[in-house]
Amino acid sequence: MAAESASDIEPPLQQRRSLRFAIGAAGTLAGFVFYITVDCGGDSAIVSSACTKSHWANPFCRVAEPVAVSSGDEVLVNTEVDLSGEAPRYALGAWLSRPGHAEELLLPRTEFT
Repeated sequence: MAAESASDIEPPLQQRRSLRFAIGAAGTLAGFVFYITVDCGGDSAIVSSACTKSHWANPFCRVAEPVAVSSGDEVLVNTEVDLSGEAPRYALGAWLSRPGHAEELLLPRTEFT
């Protein structure tokens, strides 16, 4: 059986991830900044909108209301990407999880391109 090359492997066109971010210090959470990163594998350079020389926009999504956070809180983010169309489509939703409390909605599912 022949080994698959990187060019034989197609990434899924629709992807979902659930992410957890631990709050390390008290402060106010006002929103999220997103960086787009492309990794073509092999010896190809990784390209990221986090790079200061990038021309890609870094979207900022505000939460419904800025909220005070404390060390030990967690932000839960559900992300989706759909690469099947002419332009990529992204969606996300976010919640705040505090020890001993119910999860609090920070950002309802929001779509952007």
